[in-house]
Amino acid sequence: WERRTRARTPGAAFERLVVLAPDLPAAHTGRIETLLAEGRSADASEAVLRAREHVGTSPELDLLDARARISDPRASTRDRASARVLLESLTTSAVAGRAYAWIAVLDAEEGDVPAARTHVARALGLTPEDEVGRWLRSRVDPTGPSKRN
Repeated sequence: WERRTRARTPGAAFERLVVLAPDLPAAHTGRIETLLAEGRSADASEAVLRAREHVGTSPELDLLDARARISDPRASTRDRASARVLLESLTTSAVAGRAYAWIAVLDAEEGDVPAARTHVARALGLTPEDEVGRWLRSRVDPTGPSKRN
């Protein structure tokens, strides 16, 4: 029974999908997203490396790589700086809006509220439905929409 229950969790489902379809990018990105949601940033970083071995690099994997670095509580200043550089390189890619939202997170954590506001505005200008950008806007932009969707 325990084995069946574990197999039904999102993490276990993506683990299995990675085994069954290692060349499917969505299997890897789903697994990495799940690891990040579970607070397992070190495992997420390792999963990014394994994903690149199977599916190559992509803006989506680069974004997840940066998020894993940012989410790691043991991340050094250098790790966070390299995550920022990686995110900045994504601002002209298919994930530009989400990259700007995560840059804004870094800005806010560093206490640079004006930069966070600028990056949130860029994020939401490109991807209005971005949850991170919308959440952060409610924290750093007192003149922005107060409605929390």
